[in-house]
Amino acid sequence: MEILVWAFIGGIVGAVLMDVTETYAAKIGITSGVNIALVGRWFLGLLHGRFTHSTFSIPSRSLTRWKLAGRFIFLSVAAVWH
Repeated sequence: MEILVWAFIGGIVGAVLMDVTETYAAKIGITSGVNIALVGRWFLGLLHGRFTHSTFSIPSRSLTRWKLAGRFIFLSVAAVWH
């Protein structure tokens, strides 16, 4: 059980460091290309047991739903973090 706790903590710390690094990199013009809609797509895919996607294109009919899901996961993580 202890290894799972450490793995969880490591994942949280890694995600925070990645977000901080991306924020500072964006200030000097380096971006990753990840947007809130892609995060939402990933999150909704996990809920349906889908771990891979065949394409990264974003159809307009799914964009609103993906953005809402992305904002939800972002706000959820922020609420838990603070």
